[in-house]
Amino acid sequence: MNDVSKGLNTVDNVARIVAKSAWGRDTLTEDQQRNWELAHDQLTFCEPEQPNLLANLSEASADCKICSYMDFIDAHFPKCKAEASAEEKAERDELRKSMIAKFSQAGGLGSKFRNTHDKMLKQLALPKGAKEDLGIVGDNGMEPEQPEVNSQLHDTEEQSEDEDTKRENEQKAFDKKMLRELYSEGRYHMIPSFFRTMMYLKKQKQEFSVVFRTFGKDLRNAVHEFDKFAKGEHPCFNGRNGMPIVKMDGAKGSKDFRFNAPDEQIGHWYRLGPNVSETTLVLGRDHERVERDELVNISSNECTILNDNIEIYQ
Repeated sequence: MNDVSKGLNTVDNVARIVAKSAWGRDTLTEDQQRNWELAHDQLTFCEPEQPNLLANLSEASADCKICSYMDFIDAHFPKCKAEASAEEKAERDELRKSMIAKFSQAGGLGSKFRNTHDKMLKQLALPKGAKEDLGIVGDNGMEPEQPEVNSQLHDTEEQSEDEDTKRENEQKAFDKKMLRELYSEGRYHMIPSFFRTMMYLKKQKQEFSVVFRTFGKDLRNAVHEFDKFAKGEHPCFNGRNGMPIVKMDGAKGSKDFRFNAPDEQIGHWYRLGPNVSETTLVLGRDHERVERDELVNISSNECTILNDNIEIYQ
């Protein structure tokens, strides 16, 4: 539920969902200030055909168009244009974030939806068993990581390790880092309905594939969590502390959803122009090293092998 590309955490995204789903009238007050009044007492992504609170609104708003609270913010407090200063952009972004965060809180324009807001956050909290597995106590997420001690002794031990042990310890350290990155808030990273849908499809013996596409830098996180789920090591599906055990690792002739070669299964889409024919997919371990300018001269409908680690499809 985090949006790395926009710098939003789970709490921010839940607040945005409520703001996008609440509908009201955009009005002008006597002192020429823009105002938003709630016109429908249910949250819905689509504009309601018959808002059920219109009779309670002021006469001044009778002829005003209905809009979501997020539409109201975008119309009257839009993001700054590219030429604005960094200070102006930061100030406007903070104002927008504050308006969204306060909307469903006590005293806010959408305080009616506070219980719904809180319920959504509660549903996104990790179950008790997973929290116990991760060492999370209470509702405040993970404790701050303690600095390592006896680093000199640690370095000496590391030098004496054989290669297999060293790789195993590095993997354990990486997994620990990823657990903290994914679940430090004490909430789900990928919403549980996604995994339950996969479990349902498998139970129904439906053939399906999974493709992740992100707009930020969180693909590696999604790949790591999904791989742990497929291996039966996800904290919510590992069979420990009362959690169900789920595996999709190819056992008993089933489809294997593990990322056996993640560096070769991840690529980049490049849009070199507005047409579909100008879209290029770059795959391979070194796909991030390809420069945009290198793709321009590749012929349409062609597969180009730059080296053993890069494949380009256009």
